Amino acid sequence: MKSLLENTKILVLIIALFVVCMILFGRTDFLFFNNLFVIGITSFFIMGILVYRPMLGFALLISAVSFEILTVLPESIGFSVRPYQILCVMLYFAIVGLYIRKNVSVTDVRAYVTDAMVVGLLVLSGVVVQWAQDPSEALRQMIVVGSFTAIYFIVRFFVREFHDVIKILPIVIVSGWVTSMYAIIQNVLFLHGGDHQEFMPGRPNAFFAEPDWLGIYLVFVFATCLTYLYYNAHHKHVWKFFDVTLWGITTTVVVATILTVARSAWLGMAIVSTLYVLIIFVMHKYKMCAQHVLWLGSVMTVSIVIAVFLPITNFELDNRIQSTSGSQEITVSCLQEIGRDQLMVQGEIENVTELSAYGCRHINLEEINAEKSMGHSVVTVMRHDPNIAVRAKTYNHVIQLIQQRPLTGYGWGSSGALLGTDEQGTPLNASNLFLETALSIGIVGAGLLILLFSIIVLRSLIVMHQAHDETTRSVALFGLLGLGAILVPNLFNAGLFLGFVWMFLGMVAILCKKM
Repeated sequence: MKSLLENTKILVLIIALFVVCMILFGRTDFLFFNNLFVIGITSFFIMGILVYRPMLGFALLISAVSFEILTVLPESIGFSVRPYQILCVMLYFAIVGLYIRKNVSVTDVRAYVTDAMVVGLLVLSGVVVQWAQDPSEALRQMIVVGSFTAIYFIVRFFVREFHDVIKILPIVIVSGWVTSMYAIIQNVLFLHGGDHQEFMPGRPNAFFAEPDWLGIYLVFVFATCLTYLYYNAHHKHVWKFFDVTLWGITTTVVVATILTVARSAWLGMAIVSTLYVLIIFVMHKYKMCAQHVLWLGSVMTVSIVIAVFLPITNFELDNRIQSTSGSQEITVSCLQEIGRDQLMVQGEIENVTELSAYGCRHINLEEINAEKSMGHSVVTVMRHDPNIAVRAKTYNHVIQLIQQRPLTGYGWGSSGALLGTDEQGTPLNASNLFLETALSIGIVGAGLLILLFSIIVLRSLIVMHQAHDETTRSVALFGLLGLGAILVPNLFNAGLFLGFVWMFLGMVAILCKKM
C-alpha cells in the first residue's frame, strides 16, 4: 500500500504536475462543473482507482490543501466543496474497500490523546448551535468543522509510523513550491495589467481567500523545508532534494511570502527560523548550526534582493515594515496646491477620511501617473496604521462579548455580524485564533485548542529528548516548527479553518505514540 511513497522521484513529479493542472483548471473555471451527472461519473471513476491505489489519493489530498477557494460543484448548488474535501470522501470509501478486501485491520490504527481534542472541538461546535447568534450559519460551519475533522483522521489512518511523516514532507514542499511560483506570477500579471485574479491588487493570494491565509500556508511550507533540511543532513545515503534544490525551493517560498505583504507571516517566518537555529544549538550540533545559519542567511538575503530589485511588486515593502511602529506612509492626490501644502504642514493624519478636508484622496500606486496627467499634486503623508487601531478595538469588543457568553459562545461564523466590517467592507473576525474560538464556541473550546497545541509541544520535546534516531527526532522538530508556523501568524489572524492546519495535526499525532 505504501509503495508509491517509497519512490520519491516519481511522486514529486506527479504532485508537481497535479498542482500545476489544478492551477490551470482553477484559472479557467474548469473545476466549476455544470453537470452533476458528469461530477458523479468522474468521482466514481476516481474512487475506483483509489480503492486499488489509496496512497496516490492520499498524496493528492496532501497536495490539494492549498486550493481553498476552488470548488468542484456548480454555483447553483448553493454551497462549495473543495477538491481536498471530495478527495477525502473518496479516500474514506477507499478505506472501506481496503477493509472489505482485508488489506487492513481495525487494530492497525491506534487512538491518541489528540484524537479526543479534535473530536471534542467537533462535538462542541454542534452543541453550541442551539445558542448561536445565527443557528443556520453555525450549523453550516459545524459541517465545515466536520470536514476538517475528516481530513485529520484520514491523515491519521495513513500515518502509522514516524518515517511516514518524513515521506509526506516532499509532497508538502513541492506543492508549496508550485503554489509559491504561481503567487509570484500572479503579482507579475498584476504589474503588467494581466488577469491576475488577486483579491487585493498587489498582494497575491494564490488560491486562498486572502493574502494573509496564503502567508500562513507559506510559513508552514517554510517550516517543512527546514525540517527536511535537518533530515537530509543526517541521511546522505538516500535520494533527497539536493541542498541546492531545497535552497532554491525555500528561496521561492520566502519571496512569495514577502510579496503577500502579510506582516504576521513575516514575523512567523522570523520566529520559525530563530526556533530552528536555537533547537540545533541546544542539541550541541554546533557545526551544523553554523552551516544552516549561513544557509538561512543566504536564502533570506537573496529573497529580499529579488523582492526589492526585480519588477515583481510595486508595494513599498520598507513602508510596510515601518508601519509596525504604528504609522505608515500613504500616497495621496490633491486637487489644489493649497490643500496639498496644508496637508504637508499637518504632517500626519489619523484616518483617510480627513483627506477630504484638504481636497485630497488616498490613491493606489498604479494611479499615480494618471493623477499627475490630470494636473493633480501627488504626495505622500503618514497615517496611523488602521490595522493596529482596528485590532485593538476589536480585541476589547471580543473580550466583552466573551464575558457575556463565556460557556456557549455565539457559534462559528458569527464574528462578522458581531464585530462589523473594516474600511473596505470586509467582515471582521477576532484577529486571534484563540479569541475567535472562544467567541464562537466558548472558553471550553478555546481551552481544548490550547490543550491540543500544548500536547503537541510537550510530546515534541519528549520525543526529541528520548529519540534514538534522527528520523524520529526530525518528526519532533517538525511538530515544533510546524506548530510555530501556524500559531505565530494566527496570534493576529483566525485561520483555523484551513485544510493544511488539520493535515498538520493529523501528521504530528504520531508524536503521541509510545516510544
